[in-house]
Amino acid sequence: MIPRLERLRGLLLAAALFVLPLVFWPWARDAYSVVKDAGLAVYGLAALALWLATGRPGLAAWPVWHRVALGGWLAWAWLRVPGAADLGSALLEAGAWTLGAAAAVGALGLPERDRRRALHALLLSTVLASVLGLAQGLFGMTFLAPYAVDQRSVTFTSERVFSTFGNPIFFAGHLIVVIPLALVAALAAGPSGPRWLARAALGLALAALALTASRGAVLGLAAGGVYLMSASPALRRRTWGWAAGAALLAAVVGLLQPGLLLHLAARGDPGRVVMWKTAARIWSRAPLLGAGTGQFGCRYPCAQLEVATPTDAGYGVNAIHAHNEYMEMGAQLGWPGLVLFAVALLGWLALRASSLRARAAQAAVAALAAQALFSFPFHVSPTHAEAWLLPSLFLVGDESPAVARTARWAVRDLVLSGLLLVAAVLCCRPLVRSSYLQWAQAYEDARGFRPAAAYLLKAARVLPDDAQTRLS
Repeated sequence: MIPRLERLRGLLLAAALFVLPLVFWPWARDAYSVVKDAGLAVYGLAALALWLATGRPGLAAWPVWHRVALGGWLAWAWLRVPGAADLGSALLEAGAWTLGAAAAVGALGLPERDRRRALHALLLSTVLASVLGLAQGLFGMTFLAPYAVDQRSVTFTSERVFSTFGNPIFFAGHLIVVIPLALVAALAAGPSGPRWLARAALGLALAALALTASRGAVLGLAAGGVYLMSASPALRRRTWGWAAGAALLAAVVGLLQPGLLLHLAARGDPGRVVMWKTAARIWSRAPLLGAGTGQFGCRYPCAQLEVATPTDAGYGVNAIHAHNEYMEMGAQLGWPGLVLFAVALLGWLALRASSLRARAAQAAVAALAAQALFSFPFHVSPTHAEAWLLPSLFLVGDESPAVARTARWAVRDLVLSGLLLVAAVLCCRPLVRSSYLQWAQAYEDARGFRPAAAYLLKAARVLPDDAQTRLS
């Protein structure tokens, strides 16, 4: 019975890594994040329940101090939910972070066969997402859906691709997480099929990353690459080859899409300075407690008036995020939340890596940590989940064998699993209803599908929450 549950757990995590990057809904406010978090809940919570039922394998290999840091950050985030001015956003953010950590715990202690299966699923999904992104670069953004990108955004150009992520920044964040793992898998000895899959994922992901024109992601990938090469003499010997390949790729992309190089060199979002100043102002009001989980967006307009003038670039833009995760964490959770988050994130880099693949997982974390200086990868899916899930799969070893269990499962573990599932449902209900209303409104406004909108609105009435507030 137990071996079957272990195999099922491996399949669930492989399915999560395959589905999450590919789940797509045309961008209607938060819908792109909603559907990806829903997939994470379906697969991640089920994997966590099976991990508990099979004796919590692999837990001993995860250092206690790091577990305390991650758990402390999540606990602090939940403590800062009560009393929030926008309760829906607070529950959404704390719930999403908890789902990502739950999936990471559910991935502990898997046998090597299931780890390879999860890696191959991630590489295959990245191949498909990259192909779609390249198709958008060739045929235009409407290749996927005519209403997939919010045209009001000033940072979008017709050349930047987003694949199934609704935003070039989010797509780029996923790519820089996968590229180090794909690189190591492409160089590793083994069956030709998976190695060719890794090579295809590596080449397509690099090409798609160039078409996203995300400066933060490029800097993040550079940080991850330096970290990975510092750990491997074999990779260091190829440094000039990597640099020459990157220069050639940039030259080809520049010839085909000059607007991308112009964006990287001269355009961008000059309003980010105002975002950072506003985030600092929000943080200064409550340096210890912060404004509360998920409250950055609702506090932003008033705080912006105190630090910016109408002549500043970006003035009047109601930013939802600070485009700097560390400042936003401090603004929302204060110094305790920021310190715990930094220890939990950067703590992966302090763990012992027993293989080059484990180093690649750490390089992926380093890449996201650097991108977080200019973006918000821990507020979108699937990157916020991958930051915890991939290291737990490929870095935390499976030296601790699974504890043998009889058919008499531990009642404590099953009760805990049930409570986690109930908590997730409660957190997802406001999210689901809000997304239903948003999707219905998007279809009604953009395509005129009034019968479909009416149906969705009727279904949404069953779920009570703050949907009207979010729409307004």
